[in-house]
Amino acid sequence: MTEFSPQEISRYRRQLSLAGFGKDAQAKLRDSHVAVIGAGGLGSPALLYLAGAGVGKITIFDSDTVDVSNLHRQVIHTTDKMGVNKAESARQQMVALNPEIAVEVVTHRLDENNILGHLRGTDVVLDGTDNFATRYNASWACATLGIPHVWASILGFDAQLTVFYADNGPIYEDLFPIPPAPGSVPSCSQAGVLGPTVGIVGSAMALEAMKLITGVGTPLIGKIAYFTALEGTWEYIPLVGNPEVTEHV
Repeated sequence: MTEFSPQEISRYRRQLSLAGFGKDAQAKLRDSHVAVIGAGGLGSPALLYLAGAGVGKITIFDSDTVDVSNLHRQVIHTTDKMGVNKAESARQQMVALNPEIAVEVVTHRLDENNILGHLRGTDVVLDGTDNFATRYNASWACATLGIPHVWASILGFDAQLTVFYADNGPIYEDLFPIPPAPGSVPSCSQAGVLGPTVGIVGSAMALEAMKLITGVGTPLIGKIAYFTALEGTWEYIPLVGNPEVTEHV
């Protein structure tokens, strides 16, 4: 039987008492290692909820620093952390929330030369980046290593969320076979974004990661969840993998 300390029982009591979750699922969270690429708008709620839930080890990748223009949506950071690396700022907030977990920080940019080494051994990868080079590298690494890849993207008032998982469902290249032309897709700084929109979708990313780790529930594999903030609605769109794409990843 899985044993928990009195401190863990007190901290996770509401999860331990949840029908269909309980001690077995909580133990899987404690033994897991999740990588989160980006400690920005999507990463902020995802990191806080993963930490609060008791994911045993979390690695954060972010080379950027906190800016005042981030704070309306990147709620893991505070005004006194301006100029601090985002991954380190996030780590401080996470261990303040839950000192039972281990948080590792990587402050250099992921690329095709280092990403496999960094992601090897992780159980789930959350991709909350806003640049296409890192997204494609994350997809390639996850497919190569057989790691489920939780992905989300925000554009204006709308958002998309799914779980890519090579050999189990579609991958990122099935949705976007080739990168868009430079400048054709505006960034959040160009198009704007409302804080609660990224809060909703980033929280949903954490939920997908927890489902994948614990086996509780059905992950969003093979369908895109499309959120329209102005109407407060979700739409689910089927996504089918392309065998030719997977073979070349």
